[in-house]
Amino acid sequence: MKRKWVGPLLTVAMLALALWAFPKLPEQVPSHWNARGEVDGWSGRWIVFLPPGISVFVWLLMQGLRKIDPRAANYERFEPTFWVIVNMTIFIMAVVHVMTIGAALGWSLPGVDVIMTVAFGVMLLVLGNVLPRVRSNWWMGVRTPWTLSSERVWRSTHRLAGRTFVLGGLIVLSALFLPSAWRFPVMMIAITFSAVVPAIWSWFDWRREQREST
Repeated sequence: MKRKWVGPLLTVAMLALALWAFPKLPEQVPSHWNARGEVDGWSGRWIVFLPPGISVFVWLLMQGLRKIDPRAANYERFEPTFWVIVNMTIFIMAVVHVMTIGAALGWSLPGVDVIMTVAFGVMLLVLGNVLPRVRSNWWMGVRTPWTLSSERVWRSTHRLAGRTFVLGGLIVLSALFLPSAWRFPVMMIAITFSAVVPAIWSWFDWRREQREST
C-alpha cells in the first residue's frame, strides 16, 4: 500500500514548489516547447498550479474508475502494479512542472528535449516491466475487444506489450545520441510502436483462439 501514497507525496512536493516559486516568477512563463526544445508558447504564471491539480485529478479518477469497473475484483491481483502505473503518470507531470518553473526562473537545466527523452524513456521501461502483471480490467493496460473477451489473449498480449514497451524505452533513450530535432519524432514513433503492436497482435491471437476452438 505504500506505493499508493507516492503520487500524493509527489503532488504535495509539486504544490510546495509552486507556492515557493510563484512570487519569484515573471508574469509569463514557458508553457510549450517545439520539437527542437525551443519555447514557442507562454502562459500566465498561475499555470504552475496546473500540474499539481492534474495530478490530484488523475489520482482520484483512477481510484473512482477501479471501483466502478465490472472487473473490480481483479485489481487486488495487481494492486502494486496499478499504483506504479498511476505514479508514473504523476511522475511525468512532476517533470513538466519542474521544467516549467526551472525555465521561468533561469535554472541551469538540460534542454527540454533531453529531459523529456529521459522521462519518457524511463516511463516506457518501467511500464514494460509491469504490464505483464496487469490483470483483465476496463481501464488499464491494452484494452481491445479481443483482450477483454479472452483471458488467454489478455495474458499473451500483455506479455508482448512488456517487450514492446521495454524496446520502445530503449529506442527513446538511444535518441539522446541523435540530433536534437530528431528526438521528439523518434519518441513519438517508439511510443506508437509500443502501444500499437500489442493491440494488433491481440486480434491475430484472438482469431487463432477462435480457429482452435472450432
